[in-house]
Amino acid sequence: MTPNWLLFLLSFGYLGLLFAVAYFAERKSKKGLLLTNNAYTYALSLAVYCTAWTFFGSVGQASEQGWGYLSTYLGPILTIPFWGLVLKKIIRICKVKQITTIADFVSARYGRSIILGRMVTLLCVFGVVPYISIQIKAISQSIAVFNQHLVYSSFHTTAVPHFWQDIGFYVTVGLSIFTIIFTTHNIQNSNKNRGMVFAIAFESLIKLLAFLIVGIFVCFFLFEDLSTCFNFIWQDSENRALLTMEKKSSHSFFWHTLSAMLAFLLLPRQFQVSVVENENESHLKRAAWLFPLYLIAINLFVMPIALAGKTWLSSQIPLFATWKWDTDTFVLLLPLQAGANSIAIIAYLGGFAAATSMIIVETAALGTMMGNTFLTPNLAHEAWRNSEDAFRRVKWFRRVMIVGVLLMAYLYYHFVSGYASLVAIGQISFAAVAQLVTVVLVGIFWKNANAKGAIAGLSAGFFLWAYTLVLPSFAKSNLLAVEWLENGLFGISWLCPTALFGLNGLDEISHGVFWSLFFNFLLYVLVSLLSQQSATERNQAEIFVDIFKYSRSYENAVVWKGKAYVNDLKVLLKNFLGEYRTEKILADYFKKDNPAALQEATNLSAPSPFADTAFITFTEKTLTGLIGAASARLVVSSVIQEKEAIDMREVMSILKESQLLLSTNRELRKKTYQLRETSKQLAQANQKLNEHNRTKDDFISTVTHELRTPLTAIRSLAEIVYENPDLPEEQRQEFMKNIVVECERLSKLINEILDIESFEAGKVKIERQNFFLETVLDEVLAVFRPQIEQRKILLKVQIQKGLQVWIDEELFKQAFLNLFSNALKYTHPERGIIAIEAFEDETQVYLTVRDNGRGISIENQEVIFEKFYQLRINGKKPQGTGLGLSIVRKIVEAHEGKIWVESEVGKGAKFVVILPKQKS
Repeated sequence: MTPNWLLFLLSFGYLGLLFAVAYFAERKSKKGLLLTNNAYTYALSLAVYCTAWTFFGSVGQASEQGWGYLSTYLGPILTIPFWGLVLKKIIRICKVKQITTIADFVSARYGRSIILGRMVTLLCVFGVVPYISIQIKAISQSIAVFNQHLVYSSFHTTAVPHFWQDIGFYVTVGLSIFTIIFTTHNIQNSNKNRGMVFAIAFESLIKLLAFLIVGIFVCFFLFEDLSTCFNFIWQDSENRALLTMEKKSSHSFFWHTLSAMLAFLLLPRQFQVSVVENENESHLKRAAWLFPLYLIAINLFVMPIALAGKTWLSSQIPLFATWKWDTDTFVLLLPLQAGANSIAIIAYLGGFAAATSMIIVETAALGTMMGNTFLTPNLAHEAWRNSEDAFRRVKWFRRVMIVGVLLMAYLYYHFVSGYASLVAIGQISFAAVAQLVTVVLVGIFWKNANAKGAIAGLSAGFFLWAYTLVLPSFAKSNLLAVEWLENGLFGISWLCPTALFGLNGLDEISHGVFWSLFFNFLLYVLVSLLSQQSATERNQAEIFVDIFKYSRSYENAVVWKGKAYVNDLKVLLKNFLGEYRTEKILADYFKKDNPAALQEATNLSAPSPFADTAFITFTEKTLTGLIGAASARLVVSSVIQEKEAIDMREVMSILKESQLLLSTNRELRKKTYQLRETSKQLAQANQKLNEHNRTKDDFISTVTHELRTPLTAIRSLAEIVYENPDLPEEQRQEFMKNIVVECERLSKLINEILDIESFEAGKVKIERQNFFLETVLDEVLAVFRPQIEQRKILLKVQIQKGLQVWIDEELFKQAFLNLFSNALKYTHPERGIIAIEAFEDETQVYLTVRDNGRGISIENQEVIFEKFYQLRINGKKPQGTGLGLSIVRKIVEAHEGKIWVESEVGKGAKFVVILPKQKS
C-alpha cells in the first residue's frame, strides 16, 4: 500500500518537472533555438490526443468489446491521407489570417461573425467538459486504488460523497492552480506557446514509456513469457470470443471511427497543437508516419493487459466474478496485486501525464476562445480602449474561465461520470466536436456556405447531441427521471432519445452521432442555399476555399486602408502587453523596418504623426496572438479613422464652380459692416454668419458622406469582380447591377449640386411650352410605382381634365419628382396616403401635393426650402443632401411662380405650387 503523501509528492514533483521543461524550451526559443521547430516534437505534440482514455479507458473498453476499441485510433490514422488536402489548408489559412483558435477560424470564415464564434466556443466548452471530467476521474480513481487495500476500490459505487470527502475535488483544485500558472503566467503576444508544446511532447514520451513498461511487465514478468501469457488468456472462453471478434458490433464501428476522425481534427486541443502551433508545414510529411507509429506503440499491449486483467485477477482474488469491476483500473491493479508497487507507481505517473497534458492544452485553448469571443470584442469600447489594465483583465478573465471549466468538469465527474466508463464519457465529447465538421471542413471547400446556414446547422447538431447523449447520461445518474428516456418525451415513442424517429439497432453513441450530423448537414446546406451571402462573407469564402491561390498575394497585400495616429496604436499595445514589452517590440520593429523612427516611437509623449499601413498591420498581428484575430481587428479598428472614399479636395473640385458659400459670406460681411454701429444688429449678423458657417460645415459633411457611400460601394464591388475572374456569372451580374445603381445615385447627387450652382449663377435657361399636366405627372409617377405598391401607399390623383401648363418640361418634371419624393419620405410609414390635386382659374394653375405624415411645425415651414436643411425622422437625419426642396423653389420661381407649405404637427403637410398661364 502506497501512502497518499507519496502520491501527492510524486504528482507535484512531476508537475514541477513539467514546468521546468516548458521554461527551458521558452528560454531556448528566446535565444533563437526552437526546440519545437522539428517534426519529432510536432508529431509527439499531436499525441496529446492520447489521454487517460487511452492509458486506462482503452484497456477497459478492450476487456468488454474486444478489438472494437481500435476505432478510437483508427480514426486519426485514416485522416492522414487527407492531411495535405485538409490539415495543410487549415494551417495555411490560420497563418495568413493570424487565427489562434477554432472559434476564430469559424468566425473569420463566415464574415467575422462574432455570434458564430461565440456559438462555437459554447459548443466546445459544453462538449469538452465531459472529456475533462474523465481526466479528473482517472486521477482520482488511481489515487483511490492506491489508497485502499489492494483492489477493493475498483468496483463501482453508487454513493456520492460530499465534495470535501472527494479526492476528485482536491485533484481539481490542484490542477486549476497548476494550469493557471502554467498557461497564463506569461501571456505571449505571439500565437506560439513553444514551452507548452515542448512540455506536451515530453509528456507524450512519459505516458508511452510508462504504458510500455506495464505491458512488458504483464507479458514477460507476470507470466514467464509471451506464449505463456497468451495460453493463459486463451483458456478463457470469453477471451477467445473477444480475440476472434465473435463479440463485435460492426454497425457501430463505422460511427465510432468517423467521430474519432472528426475529433482528431476538430478538438480544441488538437487544433491548437496541429494547426496553431505548427512551425512549418513540411513537418506534416514526417509526422504522417511518426504519429501512426506512436499510436501503434501505445496500443501494443492494450489487449494483453485487458484480457490478463480479467483472467489473472479472477484467479488471484476470491469472488472476483461476482463483483462489478471497473476494468479501467486494470493497468494499476495488475502490478499492485502482483506486489510490483514500483511498476504501479510508474503506471500512475503515466496516467497522470496523459490526463494533465490533455487538461493543460484543452483548458488553455478554451480559456483563450472564451476570452477572444466574449471579453475582447468589448475592448473596442472607448472606456476599455483607454484602460491601462486591459492586459491584466485579459489574463484574469482567462484564469477565471480555466477555473470555471474545471469546476464544471468536476461537477460532471461528481454527479454523472461515476456511472459510466471513461470511454463512454469520452465518446460523448467526440460526438460534440464532430458537429464542427460542417462549419470548418465543409466551409473550406464550399464557397456558397454562409453564416445563417452555419448557425442553423450548429444549433440543430448541438441540440440533438444534448438530447440523444447528454440527457440520457443525466438520467442514468439519477439526475433526471428515467421514464422519459425509456418511453420518449411526452410519452411519444419516436421521441425517445435512444431510438429517435424509430431508429433502432445502433448503440447510444452511434445513434446520437448519426442524427446530430444528419440534421447539422441538412440545415447547413439548405439554409445556405436559400439565403444570401454578404459581401464580406463572399470575400472570406473566396480566400478560405482558394487559400493556396491567394495566400502569397494576401500576405503581401495592404490590409488597412484607413489611418491612425502612432500614439493611439502604441497605447493599445501598452494596455494589452504592458509598457516593458511594448517598448521592446517597438524597438525591435523600428530597428528592423524604420531605424529613423525608433526614438519617436518609444516616446509616448512625443507628437504623434499618422502611422503607415505596415505599422497598423504590425499592431494587429501583435495583438492577434493575445486576443485572437477577430478581436484584434475590432480593437485596432476602434482607433482607425476611415480613409475618405473620396478626398476632400475631390469634393471641392466637384463643387469648384459653386459660389454659394463665398457669396453668402460676402453678403453677411457687408451687412455686418453696414450695421456695425448697432450692437444688436451686429450680434444678429454674427449669429447669421455662424449659422451659415454651420450650414457650410453641414454641407461639406453631408456631401462628403453622401458621395463616399456610393463610391465605397462601387469600389468594393468592382474590386470583387476584378480580383475574382472565376466568380459565377449570376453573382457577377448582381454585382454589376449594384454598381450601376450606385452610379445612378452618385450621378443624381452631383446633378443636384450642379443644379443649385446653376440657379445661383443665373445659368439656367427656361424654354417654356404648353403641356398637358396629367401626361407630365403620369410620366413622373411611373418612376415611383414600385415603391408605392411595395409600401402599400394610397395614392389619390385629381387633375382637372384638359388642364395645360406653360412650363419647361424637364425642369418641371424634376421639381415634381422632388416634391413627390419628399412626400413619399415623410408620409405615414404604415398607412401612407398621398393626394395630388390640380386645377386652374383665369390666370393661374394650382398644384398641391399632400401627405399624412408627422407634419411640419410653423417655425420650420420656411426654413425647409433653404439649402441643405433636413427635418429629422425620429431624431435621425434622413438620407439625402437637403437640396430637393431648395431646387423645387428655384424652379418654381424661375417659372414666375410661388411655392409654400401648409401644415400642422401630426396632421401631415400640403405643398402648394402656383404657376402662371401663358400670356396671350
